Amino acid sequence: MKYVIGNWKMYIGTRGGVALVREIGRAFRGKEVMPEVVVCPSFLALSDVSKIVSRSRIKLGAQDAFWEDEGSHTGSIGPKMLKEAGCSYVIIGHSERRKELGETNAMISKKVSIAIKSGLNVVLCIGETKDEREAGKTDDIIAAQLRQALAGVKLHEASQLLVAYEPIWAISGSGKGGAEDVVDVVDAFATIRAILKDVLGLIGKDVPLLYGGSVDADNAYSYLREDVIDGVLVGHASVKTHHILDIIASALKAMRPE
Repeated sequence: MKYVIGNWKMYIGTRGGVALVREIGRAFRGKEVMPEVVVCPSFLALSDVSKIVSRSRIKLGAQDAFWEDEGSHTGSIGPKMLKEAGCSYVIIGHSERRKELGETNAMISKKVSIAIKSGLNVVLCIGETKDEREAGKTDDIIAAQLRQALAGVKLHEASQLLVAYEPIWAISGSGKGGAEDVVDVVDAFATIRAILKDVLGLIGKDVPLLYGGSVDADNAYSYLREDVIDGVLVGHASVKTHHILDIIASALKAMRPE
């Protein structure tokens, strides 16, 4: 299985999102084999997009979730609400939320735990900054983020958790941009896999691993064709119709190589 997860961020609203998922549905209608395609709109667009994807094989995800299902938490949205809105996935721990909103590994851990308990599949984002990478701390940062975020987490199925490695310096929205070399991603994935096995036990060997960071139509296949890379988490390119269609086609090609 390959995954293509589109993080729409604040790039597209309800009307554009509905049109986009209709295009994706039409383009791949009738395909016997498909990657797991997930779209993650803004909270405001979830309801309308849900109506469209419910008639297709596209899955719905959210860009965040709070660490409680209900209570006095003004402005927050809990996993239970997301399930009611039709979501089956949720992105947690994205670097933009860590940086802009001060999310800590401890906060992320609480979010991961309740989201999984609520029946959502969690896309956990991890990754180092450029300074951390240049200082040779990539493995240490990855290990700390994973171990703290997954402390006490229990999985019944490996697919309840997906880990998205997104080097912060490689995310186009960071202002630096530039996708990471595939060889370096594969090396990072070996570290991630070893930590997952240590933290989660045997089930850790089967947790899907995704790459994110300036993924687009031109480079997606170079990642997706690698056996150890189970999919991609796509940012800005996921709201550009020709890019996302080409990325999904690349995933399909990787699943059924010529």
